[in-house]
Amino acid sequence: MADTLPAPYGDEMKGISQATGVPLGEIVLYNIFYEIFTLCTSIVAEDQ
Repeated sequence: MADTLPAPYGDEMKGISQATGVPLGEIVLYNIFYEIFTLCTSIVAEDQ
């Protein structure tokens, strides 16, 4: 899945995976979860 992301992001996640020993799938999952979680939080924060 990291190969489908724009070059800087996919390469960064691959580098983090190699440097930390954490599987690439987990790195991608954590990043996607963070993006979804912050989007949901911002929707709640913007509700009037």
